Amino acid sequence: MSVGGGACVSEAVDNRFSGLVDEIKIYERSFNQNQIDELYLAPDRISTKDTTIFLGNSVNIRTTNSCATDFQWTPTTDLDDPTSPNPVATPGQTTTYTALFNDGICAAIDSVTISVINPDDLPCDLVYMPTAFTPNGDNVNDAYGISNPYAIEDLISMEIFDRWGGRVFATDNPFERWDGNFKGQPVNSGVMLYRVRFRCDGKEDTSVGSFSIIR
Repeated sequence: MSVGGGACVSEAVDNRFSGLVDEIKIYERSFNQNQIDELYLAPDRISTKDTTIFLGNSVNIRTTNSCATDFQWTPTTDLDDPTSPNPVATPGQTTTYTALFNDGICAAIDSVTISVINPDDLPCDLVYMPTAFTPNGDNVNDAYGISNPYAIEDLISMEIFDRWGGRVFATDNPFERWDGNFKGQPVNSGVMLYRVRFRCDGKEDTSVGSFSIIR
């Protein structure tokens, strides 16, 4: 407790703590609010953002650190393991999945929406790119590329850049995908940029955006 003159006093607390402690860290310096916010790990949350996939593709839904010992997902439809903290979802239609985290004392709830698009319904002037991928060798979302390659009449180029504008990948094949490496080395987790140049009905167009690498 702070008091006038910059001095500090401490208070004895008779009440004992009841609950679970994930982690305790002690620092020998002060923090501003932004630094405090960065230290918060946001436990018991779904880290996968709302995303869009094409019919037949899968998403590895990931959660943050948790003390929970029981995970329940609803609906259980199209999940490989509805009791896993990180299930693989292959929904046949747009679905909102809700996770219940339970550690026996406390419970938390979070949800994520997976939007599903049938590529046969897409016009050639729309290019769909995933919002994230996880090149971690688990054979789920390990590569990044155009989600609707069949709808692309003529791909001029698909390029991927790091946050500083350096190009790390390029192709003119709509079915080719990036493995998350540059010059044989894995690219660090973070935000990347893409630029897709293509022709539709004889007219040239460009689609640009960003996505995240999650390892």
